[in-house]
Amino acid sequence: MKTIEIIDNLEKNKITVDEAVEEILKYKEEDLPQKNAKFLKIKVTDGEEGKKINIPPLPLGLVSGLTSFGLLVGAKFSDDKDLKKINRKDLKEVFDELKKHPPFKLVDVVDESDGTVVEIYTK
Repeated sequence: MKTIEIIDNLEKNKITVDEAVEEILKYKEEDLPQKNAKFLKIKVTDGEEGKKINIPPLPLGLVSGLTSFGLLVGAKFSDDKDLKKINRKDLKEVFDELKKHPPFKLVDVVDESDGTVVEIYTK
């Protein structure tokens, strides 16, 4: 069983925490894939019509640069004091850290009123 499957089973209460730990410890560190994330992927599924909106994977470097630029421009033209407090270097560090780790899901939101699903993950 892959680590992500173990975590999913734990989240769905199919296994206990002790069983999850035992399964994860069966793997040797070198057996696990060490491919680092390079992209940010966003998927939206409309709950009412079932339409899927797939945004192509965006390179993390591009997302980091565009976010930094957007904050710079936004801070100049906005009166929002909180926006001006965001340090662009800290934001760059966040994206640099994402690049150091294997792909994982960042956001998984389900609107229970209509079933719309938003997923954001690294790839």
